[in-house]
Amino acid sequence: MVKGPEMGDKWTRLIRTTAWALKFLNLISKQRIPWLNTLSGKNRLNNDDYELAIYVFIRQAQSEGITEEGIIKWNLYYEKGVRKSKSRLEYAELDKQSLHPIYLPRYNCITEIFIQQQHEEMFHAGTAHTISSLRKRFWIPKGRTEAKRVLNKWDVNDRRQNHLNYQPCLIIQQLEHDEHEHSQVLDWII
Repeated sequence: MVKGPEMGDKWTRLIRTTAWALKFLNLISKQRIPWLNTLSGKNRLNNDDYELAIYVFIRQAQSEGITEEGIIKWNLYYEKGVRKSKSRLEYAELDKQSLHPIYLPRYNCITEIFIQQQHEEMFHAGTAHTISSLRKRFWIPKGRTEAKRVLNKWDVNDRRQNHLNYQPCLIIQQLEHDEHEHSQVLDWII
């Protein structure tokens, strides 16, 4: 189970660690797991390894809290172990990834990580740009509302971390010294 984004894990570190863990599982498993056989050699990671790690996170997110009613309501289907959405843009001239985006559930810590990662990748663009970029690959029910909720939660956390925790002490001797100099200057002017 993935812990929430409060952990402060950066996206790339999380994916890289997951990819190395999958490689380790592949090496120590006595029975070969078919979907882990696509991993590259022992000493390096490649793009396919990262994609497999992302795939694991997507499957984890989709395994939590979806009902048959939701599958019918959102017109979801199963392709290569992942639930995808058949959108009303089915006959539009878009790439396959945009025509059938991957379903991500609301109120899920993995979905929050995806939203935050996309927000940072867009150089902290607003909600509209973040959700627009996310929709090229993923579909989140009430996605704009979910993105607003996640980004507001992260912004509040950032604001809390960036302020001073204490007020610096006032040095009274320096203040008394400055007052004495000012009174001498005033006497000289008068």
